[in-house]
Amino acid sequence: MSNNVDKFKTPWLYEFPPYYTIQLNQNTRTKQLDSWVQFVLSYCKHFKCFELNPKHEPSSHFINLEYDNKIILFKNHTINRNLSEEGIILILDELYIKGNFRWHDRHNKTKGGYVLWYSIEEWANVIYKWAMNKGLKNTVCTFYEMIEAPVNNFSAINEFWGMPKNLFLQILKQLEAQKKAEIIIQQDLEGVKFF
Repeated sequence: MSNNVDKFKTPWLYEFPPYYTIQLNQNTRTKQLDSWVQFVLSYCKHFKCFELNPKHEPSSHFINLEYDNKIILFKNHTINRNLSEEGIILILDELYIKGNFRWHDRHNKTKGGYVLWYSIEEWANVIYKWAMNKGLKNTVCTFYEMIEAPVNNFSAINEFWGMPKNLFLQILKQLEAQKKAEIIIQQDLEGVKFF
């Protein structure tokens, strides 16, 4: 994992203490939030982090945001600064407004949500293109082999490996609405057939 961390470049603001305090001046705040949005999206895409939680509570559903104690999304140990929970929620709200975040519960934002570095429609295109490139037309693929199975030749190349099943299902529903796929959920099978 450290090789992946070493390749990730933080914005220069990551080392700037005021970056971790939400600014009062509206123009400055707008630029600050835009910078955070870009940082969060590039960070999550680079590390394949599909969910964020403002409290950073460890959970099997959330990616651990610390990678070798080098880069932590909302905290910088080097300058001893971190963004408050309220600041994190403000940034996640900004991502939501831009269509890059889906809250698990809009009434309880501390539960976090899904980060979308691609829109649902773009993810649907990514998954469909992957299926067609793999020759999977008219083939049933299980959710497990597409997003959960140990990385192998089948899953290693896809961008959506590790995606939470609920988010994956939302994206497949988009493909189903476009008549490009059929979701198959039976007692012992959760899968999709591509057309």
